[in-house]
Amino acid sequence: MQTLHKIVTLHFEKQAIFRVTTKERGDVFMRVAGVNDHDNSVVEVDANKFLSLWQKEPYSHTPELLHGDPEKWKKDYKFHHAESGYLAGENNPVPLAEVGCNTHTNIFPVYRKKLVFFKQLIGYRKEQFNYISFSNGITRSIWLMAYGAETFPVECSVEEAPLLQRCAGLPGGKPQTIAELLSAH
Repeated sequence: MQTLHKIVTLHFEKQAIFRVTTKERGDVFMRVAGVNDHDNSVVEVDANKFLSLWQKEPYSHTPELLHGDPEKWKKDYKFHHAESGYLAGENNPVPLAEVGCNTHTNIFPVYRKKLVFFKQLIGYRKEQFNYISFSNGITRSIWLMAYGAETFPVECSVEEAPLLQRCAGLPGGKPQTIAELLSAH
């Protein structure tokens, strides 16, 4: 993993510490813990691809952030919390964002014109697209993107991690379960 900085025992728990480089704020640190966590993986994502996937989320609770830009993100009412969290540095890194990566299907009716004012249903057309959604960590993620992080790690379920890797992961990257990541070092 490109952003993996080190494995440490912090607050009586083995943790993976990641170093994320931002253009405007330098290096910041994130963490994940869970020596026995075989259900969740870490995926390093390309920020631009990640943002594009997020903007496709069909049921967002935060459309103002989803379709925002760095200037709008910086005005979010929780943005200052991420700022202070990242300022704590390597000794108290912020947790990785927790995301899901799924496929959504839209179904559209297809009609054929029949006479002048009538139409006949002749079938359905499916449109599928992949998207990500957050369970935790929107503000941490928009902070990274607002300050120019090109890549950063996120936490995702083992089942959804391969899709996230394929859609937004770093080239040559591979999702790792948290347990594998922590036991390898």
